[in-house]
Amino acid sequence: AYGAQAGFSVSLAAGLGMLLFAVLGYRLLQNSTHPHPASLA
Repeated sequence: AYGAQAGFSVSLAAGLGMLLFAVLGYRLLQNSTHPHPASLA
């Protein structure tokens, strides 16, 4: 049971990290095409 719990939390953390990375990359892409310096704050 402990191994399944650890595997689930690891996959959940990996999924959240990938989602955060995708959002950051998308915002960087938007900023490079339409610069809004205030949105970086």
